[in-house]
Formats: sequence, structure tokens, C-alpha cells
Amino acid sequence: AKVDMSKDAFLSDICMGTTAAPTFFPPYHFETQGSSGIVRRFNLIDDGVLAQNPTSLAINEVIKEAVKKSPRFPSMIPQDYAKFLVLSLGTGQVAGGGYNAKEVSKWNMLSWLYRNGNVPIVSMLSQASQGVVDINLFVAFQISKLLSPLKTTSES
Repeated sequence: AKVDMSKDAFLSDICMGTTAAPTFFPPYHFETQGSSGIVRRFNLIDDGVLAQNPTSLAINEVIKEAVKKSPRFPSMIPQDYAKFLVLSLGTGQVAGGGYNAKEVSKWNMLSWLYRNGNVPIVSMLSQASQGVVDINLFVAFQISKLLSPLKTTSES
């Protein structure tokens, strides 16, 4: 928003758009206007459709700024995850619970779409997506911790 005024939206619009979960809330539309007068239109649905765990997206934004040598991150090396502090807040709930292969192997097509008040296929895809982000970030942070002493030694 500091660079492009058309991205300077009200927090209430951002919250309404990023929580417009399909089947629960309608999509959300709002507009902003940049300093040049050009109107930017936003048509949004829940951010969980794109990323159940947006941590990697947030980290990518910081890395992009570091690569561009942004004054906000003057001494940051993009791969230096040791300098990152991640605070990830969630609902504290795991959607859908666990499933076992023996039970699932007996399901028909409709059971994948609706079972005991849940939508198993959506729950499984969401959990898998979150798990991949967790694993990737865990590995990146662990590698950065291992490399940190090496950088300190080689910089001396």
C-alpha cells in the first residue's frame, strides 16, 4: 500500500474478503482508487481456497522485498531464515479428524463428498496442503540453523 495506493484497502474489506468461505458466505467485492485515479476492483473468496496455511506466502513476500534490497530489510539475505520470526495463528481445530485406510476403502463416491457432517475429500486436501507447508518450512528453518554457524565462521 505504501508503494501502490490502489492496494490501500480498509481492513474491514480485507477481512470480509479473506473470510468469505464458499458455501458459508457470499464472495466479497470492493474497490480502491490509486493516486492516478484508476479504480482497482477486488472480487474475493476465502483465502483458504488458495492457501490453508499462508505462512509460506508471507515468507515469500519478505524474501521478495529482501531480493529487491528494500530499505525495510537492508541487511537481510533472502535465504537467511534464522532472521525470520513466524507467528502463525489459527483456529486450533483440525478439520474432519483422521481417517483410516481400512474404513475409507469401503466408501462409495458420495461418502467422499459427505460423511457424518463432514466433506472428507475437502478435509483431506486441506490437511495435506497444510502439512506440505509445515514440512517445507521446517526443513528451510532447520537448514538455515545448520548453515548459520558456517556463515559466522566464514565471515570472520
